[in-house]
Amino acid sequence: VFTFGNCEGLQKLTIRKNRGRLTLYNVYCERQRLVIGDFNVRIGRKDDRPDLPEWPRDGETKYEGRSANEFIAEIQKSGALIIHGRKCNWEYTFQPPKKKKKNAKCQDRSVVDYCLVHDSKYSKILEAGFFDYDVLDIHADHLALWMVVESPLSSVSKSATQNNSRKNDPARLGPYNRKKIATYKDKLRETLTQLVQEKCASSTPIINWDLWWDIMLKGAAEVAPPRSRAQKKGTPWEPFWTKEGCQARNRRQEAARKFVNAKRDGTNFEQAREEYCKARNALRNQVRKDKTAFYKRINDELEKLSKNPQMSSLFWKKVYGLASDTLRNEKPFIGLRQPGSAEDSPVFDDAPTVARIFRDQYEKIGSEDPPPVHSFDLNARASAKQSLRQLEDLLLGEGPLDYKISVQEIVARIRKLKPGKATGLDHIGVELLKAIANNDIKETYDNSHTMLRWLCDVYNQVLDSGVMPKAWQIAVIKPLYKSGDRTDWSNY
Repeated sequence: VFTFGNCEGLQKLTIRKNRGRLTLYNVYCERQRLVIGDFNVRIGRKDDRPDLPEWPRDGETKYEGRSANEFIAEIQKSGALIIHGRKCNWEYTFQPPKKKKKNAKCQDRSVVDYCLVHDSKYSKILEAGFFDYDVLDIHADHLALWMVVESPLSSVSKSATQNNSRKNDPARLGPYNRKKIATYKDKLRETLTQLVQEKCASSTPIINWDLWWDIMLKGAAEVAPPRSRAQKKGTPWEPFWTKEGCQARNRRQEAARKFVNAKRDGTNFEQAREEYCKARNALRNQVRKDKTAFYKRINDELEKLSKNPQMSSLFWKKVYGLASDTLRNEKPFIGLRQPGSAEDSPVFDDAPTVARIFRDQYEKIGSEDPPPVHSFDLNARASAKQSLRQLEDLLLGEGPLDYKISVQEIVARIRKLKPGKATGLDHIGVELLKAIANNDIKETYDNSHTMLRWLCDVYNQVLDSGVMPKAWQIAVIKPLYKSGDRTDWSNY
């Protein structure tokens, strides 16, 4: 079974001596260079024993054996750049032996992961000694597979059989063009069959590297490019993240890992806990600093755009860009069926009909007679009457409600708003208002160009006219899907 991974690209075919199967190595083209990758070649020895695949990669090892020396020498002679994989404790997996001072922190590493080779030099790497010696254990287990080609050989390795169980994973086939994969698979099967026949005909494998190189280039360019940053899963990207913030987050993660290990082993627990708390607090301070700088920059840009009436569309586009990812990446709404209808009844997806269905159902629930309310006692009723009289006297005379609203009052109220709450129809978040308030408070309150002054004028006009804006009278009601049939209103 031939398996091909999608993360590192395509793979080069080799035939090992004294093996009844074919071994694959990752190869793909990047920036006009050939990248030979994911070798996991363990060429060192530890405690007079071979460096085994299941051992950690951060142990100190020594290079012994003619094949290991030839492999390293051939890479260095060809001008290849070895890409060290930081996979264990943020340590490099490969470090060539060299003269170093005593008590140096760097150690020799014996696991070669990737090397970057000029396209004019790759033939020297292919002729290196690791093709001819069984002492080198090339171990690779690819979880991300997008294609499986049946092997003409009868014997199948155990690892290949395990990988074959994941060949029909639909999630892995999604990002790629199925037509190109089919074309590439046909050409690849034909080439591999020819190579196997040549292997059976002679003891020394004869590989048509020119033909293989053309297939690799075409496949790497059209079929299996490296995954982009947007396709990777993990921590969602936020616009305010900076280089310093990412570094602080990495230090926090490293400190958290050490803290968990110390808690499990029972050694240096207090020290690890203190280091983790310091890294956590440093990350919080850095994120707070980056957020402040980010929203201040956004506020300056919005202030500049607001002065130009012709840039109003760009102004609101930038404001909408600050909305959460949940708002921008919502799943498409399928629609609703009429309540009480059959499952095969038509589904309505237009906004007025869907809104009417929700309104009718919740109005029916809300129109039911509420439970009887117990009457107040005499003291509470007398207190309520007295409060109403005081309010009536206040409204008839001149009181605080007759005064103009000031910018200082608006700033005080905005600062009390809780971040992360739901927005209105304009999708303007509390964080943006807080950033505007913090920036405008430093300016003169009489400045008519600030956004707080605009809000102040609107509020005072509402009090003078007694007319509330229609947008303020609309509540954003968002039905939340629970489970079950999405077309049934009761599942929201």
